[in-house]
Amino acid sequence: MAENIFEKIKKINEYGQEYWRARDLYKLLGYTEYGKFLPAIERAKTACKNSGQNVEDHFAGASEMITIATGTRRETKREVNDYGLSRYACYLIAQNGDPRKEEIRNDEAWPRQARIVNSSFYKKISYAGILHIDF
Repeated sequence: MAENIFEKIKKINEYGQEYWRARDLYKLLGYTEYGKFLPAIERAKTACKNSGQNVEDHFAGASEMITIATGTRRETKREVNDYGLSRYACYLIAQNGDPRKEEIRNDEAWPRQARIVNSSFYKKISYAGILHIDF
């Protein structure tokens, strides 16, 4: 079976744990701006809490430095906020995303397809450990 696009953006940290970056995920879900994606993250965090999970285990706040105005004399670096996300967090974000987005409306189940292919999803839900993310 071919690797799906969700698995292609997966990262592995130094502890061998899989995670996804919100700044990679928002594009896959049809959002054109990260700021417009943040409400879906907030709804997903609420759903995570309501499911009895520790939100910080699935939504790890992070930041990174990016270069802006590349190739100009005004080129500089700027810090941007991001999240390191567990597989469960990605699933919740897709379920709580904007249903007007074609990527969500037509393929709402893509994280569920990934969980069927990778049964570690079930371990992630029951795993009480902390997700360590280092960019």
